[in-house]
Amino acid sequence: MEKQSYRIVTHFRPDDDEFVAIRIIELWGRDEFPGVSTSPLITVDAGLRLTVEQIQKWLAGGHVLVGTGGRLVVFEEHGKGDGSSAATYAAEHYGISENPALKPILAYSLAADDRAEDHPFAMASIIKALHSAGVPLEQVRAIHREWFDALYLKFGGRFIFTDNRPSFRQIAIAWLIGEYGKPEHRSLIFGSFGNALEKLDLPWDVVDHLREIARYVDTEVAEGPLSDFDLAGLVYAMQVTGATEKSVMHMVSTVLKAKVHAQKEFMAAQVFFKEKAAYLDSPLRIAVIRSDSAEMQRAARATDKRLSILIQQRSSGHVQIFSDHQRDLRPLVRRLREAESRKSGRRRPLSFTKLSAAGTLAEVPEWYAFEKYGQVIHIFNSSLKTRRVRKTRLTLDEVVACALEAAPHLHRARGVVRDRNAKKSPAAKSAALLELIAEDQELYEERQSQPIPSA
Repeated sequence: MEKQSYRIVTHFRPDDDEFVAIRIIELWGRDEFPGVSTSPLITVDAGLRLTVEQIQKWLAGGHVLVGTGGRLVVFEEHGKGDGSSAATYAAEHYGISENPALKPILAYSLAADDRAEDHPFAMASIIKALHSAGVPLEQVRAIHREWFDALYLKFGGRFIFTDNRPSFRQIAIAWLIGEYGKPEHRSLIFGSFGNALEKLDLPWDVVDHLREIARYVDTEVAEGPLSDFDLAGLVYAMQVTGATEKSVMHMVSTVLKAKVHAQKEFMAAQVFFKEKAAYLDSPLRIAVIRSDSAEMQRAARATDKRLSILIQQRSSGHVQIFSDHQRDLRPLVRRLREAESRKSGRRRPLSFTKLSAAGTLAEVPEWYAFEKYGQVIHIFNSSLKTRRVRKTRLTLDEVVACALEAAPHLHRARGVVRDRNAKKSPAAKSAALLELIAEDQELYEERQSQPIPSA
């Protein structure tokens, strides 16, 4: 009898974490899930939530879910809020968490998954840039597979030394000359990236976008210790574990083109945010903007370091709400779901507890609460990783009204004055949190007979 061939199902625009989990399954799960390494990936919404019966049907159909599917899925961490990741779950599943060659990769993947932002040229950030630049999914998968395999061999001590290996700087300058220069510029490969920029006849706006690359190549790589998980470290790992010069050059070229694209988007988003963002009259610093830019969240925080919450509405009407990870957005997601539910015509109100739940509610599928370490840090009405969610029925003014009402409860309980220099005990923190939740629940119960708030 022929063995069933399996395909991996993950969310749109998978992150480094999902790709590490996928590679672990490909290597250590060959017998459990034959065919996963040669079958193309299937992508679904990140907010997908499945029952035990539905998961069994997916498996019976030859599908392995990674980074999506909900709390019941072995390789899905979203919504669990326990400090694990899809990669660490995959390693635990195969009993290889202590594998010395794998441990550094797992540690980086978990740390990158937890961070709001990573170094612009670190592996996790590069994956995001590749997606943003429109690099096909299977090509991104292949690039990440090269990185994983090279790092695993390197950390396992499997080196293949070669003579006359070009430096990362030389590779980066060779890409620059190939992309923007002429054959007579080849001698520039022995200088600095910044010097090559000055010698080439480039439009000023292109130079602006290349300066981030120049800072990284000429300053951070030259002066700091090489990071295994930055682009320069990944190039080195590939070089010393047998990758051909052609494959290294092709990888670097793809990455740097994607970084130029991301930098263009980022700088345009910064300008747009400065010109178009509106701030709410609130105890928190909350900005509202209408934009389709995938770089807006990062650009907004780079522009305004004190920004607590960004509300971004896309031209489709979908809304994303991003926090600074310093507060729990449950009071806001409760109000959004309550308003959405009532506007949809639902007569029977949902419980306060249910409205506060992380993930997606079947009764109010428009709003997904993204949880990390027990806190809801983002709220999505569709996102780059969830494309099939219907847009909210709420107007932007109604979303803003919910945010204004929730803001005092996101900040602190009323009447409590905090000494910024004082450290609270865990018990005191818990008491303050319980007080805030109780106060918010009273307001929720009072609102049940009232019309939905409008700005």
